[in-house]
Amino acid sequence: MFSRQHYGLTDKQLKEIRLPKVKKYAPEYMTLEDIENEKFTNLEILTHLYNLRAEIVSRISGLDEAGLKAIGNSGKEEHN
Repeated sequence: MFSRQHYGLTDKQLKEIRLPKVKKYAPEYMTLEDIENEKFTNLEILTHLYNLRAEIVSRISGLDEAGLKAIGNSGKEEHN
C-alpha cells in the first residue's frame, strides 16, 4: 500500500521487480582492484579498505597458527 501511494506503483509492477539475490557466503570484502575501479564515496572506500585489511589479518593469523602447530609437531619425537 505504501509503495502504491508513495511511488505510484501498481501490484503488477511490484511483482515484476527483480532484486539481485544475496549470496549466502559472499565475502564481506572487495579486492583492491574492485575498490579502485568502482566509484565510491570516501567513506565507502575506507569501509572497503578496512574490511579488506581485516580479512588479510584474519588469514595471516590463521597461517601463523597453522605454521606454529606444524613446527611444534615436527619437533616432537615418538617414544615407545
